[in-house]
Formats: sequence, structure tokens, C-alpha cells
Amino acid sequence: MRRIILPDNNNLTKEKPMNKSKIVIIASIFLVCYCSASADKREPDTDISRNGPYEVSGDPLPKYDLSAESVYGFSQTANGSEDSQVYALSPDINMRAWQKWETAGIKESHFNKSYIAKCRSQKILFVAGGTASVVFETEAPDRETFLEWITRDSFGKPVLHSEIVPNAYRASMANPSYRKYLIQIMKVQIDAGVDGLFLDEANSGGYNGGPSHNYNGNEGYDDYSIADFNRYLMNKYPSYTASDWKSKFGMTDENIIRRDIAYDDLEYNFNYRKYLKEKGFSDYPRDAANPLAKEWGFPTANRIDSDDDSFSSSYMILYWKEIVIALRNYARNKYSKEILITSNGIFPFTDFNSLGLYNYNTDDKGKEADYVPVVSGKLNGAKSLKNVYLSLYERSRKTSGNVPLVLFIDWPCEMMSNYYKLSAAQKKDFWRIYAAEAYSCGLYFAFHLRTVMPGDPTSTDSGILDFLKDYSSFYKTNGEVYEKSTNTGLSASLDKNGVMYNVTASSDKEKYYVHLVNHNYSSVISEQKNVSVNFRPDFAPSKISSLSPDGNADVLIPFTNSGGSVSFTVPELLYYKVVVVEK
Repeated sequence: MRRIILPDNNNLTKEKPMNKSKIVIIASIFLVCYCSASADKREPDTDISRNGPYEVSGDPLPKYDLSAESVYGFSQTANGSEDSQVYALSPDINMRAWQKWETAGIKESHFNKSYIAKCRSQKILFVAGGTASVVFETEAPDRETFLEWITRDSFGKPVLHSEIVPNAYRASMANPSYRKYLIQIMKVQIDAGVDGLFLDEANSGGYNGGPSHNYNGNEGYDDYSIADFNRYLMNKYPSYTASDWKSKFGMTDENIIRRDIAYDDLEYNFNYRKYLKEKGFSDYPRDAANPLAKEWGFPTANRIDSDDDSFSSSYMILYWKEIVIALRNYARNKYSKEILITSNGIFPFTDFNSLGLYNYNTDDKGKEADYVPVVSGKLNGAKSLKNVYLSLYERSRKTSGNVPLVLFIDWPCEMMSNYYKLSAAQKKDFWRIYAAEAYSCGLYFAFHLRTVMPGDPTSTDSGILDFLKDYSSFYKTNGEVYEKSTNTGLSASLDKNGVMYNVTASSDKEKYYVHLVNHNYSSVISEQKNVSVNFRPDFAPSKISSLSPDGNADVLIPFTNSGGSVSFTVPELLYYKVVVVEK
């Protein structure tokens, strides 16, 4: 940040007599400082007119073709370890193989390269990465740098996140020095040979304020962020006068946006922390009564809203874009390869989105979605997540384009705890019902193998590894049903309750896929018999057959076509069946 340092008059009086030229120089310096201090004059920043301050050259968009990948695995290990379960499952992508944490994972020697080689020999793409925003003093070169990196609350104080782990803080994504550090340690992993990078919490977990502020969002008000806020306001309201700033937002002559002063001079230009204090909003900056609260924005952890043009959302995208371009450029220029980029959530410029499922997610029309539904500790398989899944599908497409959206059970959270508490039989039912429903809606579900949390059971410990191996093979074998298909919005009518349906279409529009998921569940599944379906495709079918991970694959199904209305009956539906309607 720019600061004016006034001459020390006491030191000047101690100097020996100066010649005339030196006096002129000193007088000139003093005059510049005096004018800056008294008239608040500063040369304006010529970059203000740009869309944002972090425009770097390079293409942030993905180039890697993931259209042949349909099975994702979730197994995270310590950086020097490996998980043999991955070899047994043999997913197309292991999406969080290791993660940089504190000082573990900042040198190439920290990583087990043989793990990458073994995965590659099985054609498993190895995605590693690390936290994008949790930072510790031990990884900074010195305390001064650390204090520059971390975020502040509206009082200018650091925000401790002891709920994560002791001594954890959030880094300011607005700080160029921190972003440079993050880019550098990710380059180390590219050098180690990874296929992709999973950058967790890339929008800083929504800056929730931590336990000291009861998670009310009082965080992210460091100098770098509020300086960028000035730039944001100047760009958004280019014609505003002093009168406008006062009438619209209640700014005062003593603390107001000045275009004749550098945007990042928080002593002489607008200072949002000072504004919050003066207006009485320091305890809760998100107060609806705060005229600037909506301009600052209300970011949601791990969910970028492409329609949100507030400062917090739009500038976080700029920071993220800079990071992505830097990493793609590095991999392309040094290794002539495409590096897969993903994050925890829904983000632009990703090769695929990795959406962590946890409570406090607000994914169900602003309410928490119950991604691991339980009643009295048992799986509530009667609950359908179709509407939430379809909403996520549309949101991902809107923000990220046509890239895969992969769900995973995040941790540590209540939902993961609920999952671990299920019996082995109900864990299997969870995958049979909710992974199937996700795939039915155009999403993917990463099959869970392990976390790095002490005491968390692995899939082997839970006795379901062989099941996951066999079950996931259905989606790999029938990848064409999912990899290039899209949701159609076609409606259908069924004669049975407790059955979820969704209709997708192949990319060439030569096939429709009618997905049926059975929710007739109470502790165990109850098979449904003779499920009749009627819908109107835009072509006359020549053949209808069914596929299922429950068995009886590629079974021909009789049908009728009357006036474009196609009817057929599925003799039995245990968990999941795909009815293939061919042109």
C-alpha cells in the first residue's frame, strides 16, 4: 500500500549546513509532501479504467478433453504416501490424491512420485493440489509477510480459524504477494508430474469471520481488499461526483472516493473500515442497513455466482483467473501439457467442478440440502435429491460452461459423520441410490475411499471396497450414457410413486435415456414391479432397451408409439435402471 512519509524535522536540524542545490531539492520534496497532506492531491492511477487490476495474458479456459472419463475417485493421502485402494477402484480420475497443507507439500521432495507413476500405468489421472486460502505463519518467510498475507476483520484485526485447526488463518486473495506464493507452490506439484490441481476453498471459504465473530462474515477487510473495493466502486460508477457518493452511500468529505488520489492510498482516499466504524457497522458489516453492504457482497463458500456483480464475487473471479492463467501457462510453456484445474465448489475456468457436500451449503433454493439423508441414524433412501442436483447442473453450466460437475462428501462435517455411521449395507444403498440419481441428472459422484482425518474409516475398513469397485464399473462400461449426454427437460408420466425419473439425450440426439431411480425405501429397498412410462420423444423409436448396475443389462423392452407418444413398461426396478430409446 502506498504511504506518504513526511520528513523528520528533528533530523533535518541536526544536519550540517547544506549548499543551495540541496536546499532546493529538500524544499521540493517538502512541497510535494505538504501538498499531498494538506490538499489531499495525488496523481490518479491510470489503470482504474480497466475492468479489473488483475488482467494477465493467457487463456484460462480448459483444453483437456474429459469426455471419456466417467468414474471419479476420492482418496486423499499424506503427500509422501499412497492408497492401494485407488488401484483396486481404478477410477478415471483420482481427484484429490494429496493436498499441500502448512509446510507439508511445498517442495518436490515432499511428494511420492511413484504414486503418480503407478496411477498413470493404470490410466488414472492424478489430481493433487492444496488449500488455496488456509495459511499458517510457519509457511511464510517471516512474520511481517505472514501479517501481510492474512485477512482482517472490520477492526483491522487478524481472524483466527481455530475451528479448522489450531493456528490457522485465511489468506487475503487480494494480496498479490500471497497469490504469487500460491502459484509457486502449485508449480512445484506440476514439476512433480501431477495431471491436475485441486485448489480447495479458492474463494477463501467465503470469509466467514470464524468463531470470534460467530461466523457472521466479518472478514476480508484487509488493506488489499478494501483498496480493490475502491477500484471496484470507481469502475462501477465512473460518473459519480462527490455529491453522488454522499447521497447514495452516505460518504463524508473526510472519507470519500477521490479520483485524484491513488485508489490504494487508504489514508487519503476512501477507507471502508473507517466508514464501517463511523456508521456503527463494524460488528456486523453485512447489516442490511449498511448502504455499502450489497456493493461489497455476501460471498458463499465454494460457490461462485456468475450473476453476482458485487465486489466480493467479481473480484474473487479476477484473482482466481490470474491464478488459473499462471498455472496453465506454466504447464503449457514448460511441459507442453494441459494441467487439469478444479476447486472445491463451482468456479469458472475449471476443467471440472468438484462440489463438496456438507451441511451449511445453501444449495436447496437458499436452504441447506440434505445430501446424506438419515433418520435415527439410518439411511432415508425415500428422499430424492433430483431438484437440487438439476439446480446444481444448471448453475455449473452457467458459471463454468460444459464441464463435468463432480460431487464428493466433504469433511470434516456432519454429513460425512452420518455416512460413516451407516452400516455397510446402507453405505452400499447410499451409492446405489444417490450416486445413481446424480449420474441420472448429468452429474458425477466421486466414490469415497478415504480422508486424511485420524480415525476416519477407509472403504476397506467399512467393508465396501469390492462393492465400489464392481458398482463403479457399470458407469465406466456405459460411459457414453453420461459423458456426452445433456438434460432435456422432457417430462414423462409414471404410474408408480416413489420413482424418480429424468430424461437425457445423447450429443447426436440419436438416443434418449430415461433414468429411473427407486426411492421405495424404508431401511431396505423394496423392488417396484411393472413401472409404466409414457413420454414424447422428437423421433419415432426403433428400439428400446434397458441397462442397470443391478443386472439384466441390455434387455429389450416392448413399446408402443401412438401419435408420437411412446409408452413402455419396465418389468422390475430394484435401485436404478436406464431405458435407452433409439432413433
